[in-house]
Amino acid sequence: FSSTRVLIDDVDGHLNDGRVRARGDVRLAGLMPKKADFDVEFDDVTTRVIDNDSATLSGALHVAPSSSTVMVSGNVDIVKFRYTKPLTLESLVTWARQSSSTSTETPEEWGRFDIDLATGKDVRIENNLLRAKLSGKLKLTGTNLDPVLVGQVETEDGEKNQDGHAQL
Repeated sequence: FSSTRVLIDDVDGHLNDGRVRARGDVRLAGLMPKKADFDVEFDDVTTRVIDNDSATLSGALHVAPSSSTVMVSGNVDIVKFRYTKPLTLESLVTWARQSSSTSTETPEEWGRFDIDLATGKDVRIENNLLRAKLSGKLKLTGTNLDPVLVGQVETEDGEKNQDGHAQL
């Protein structure tokens, strides 16, 4: 620690049954942060991603806040994920209504992304339409207001479920 810089060196911890390690560098102008960079590594951290379905993630992210936005870059491996929600016409209509809801608040852009995503060996869809293992690599770019996900995801095994009774 000095009057112009704060170094954060190897902070270790646990988060949602996984391991997290962080380090950072904050440059100061007077006592105010002028520039900051943080690196976060995580292994087998479980988080809720869609409704109540959770994913186990591992990876390394670089977080660089500025005065107006936060740049997040790095890589994330989706170690384990199961999507189990049934897909019905009613659920699609509900999702469309929620996605297009009119809010009086104007959302603010706070983040930009450049994150490589890869599926692990235990990523699956198991619902009323499909039972399959997924594999692929994706890239998340864009902003929190306009995220862009590009890449390829393939089914490795499984069956399309047309009558509600598919078996692997």
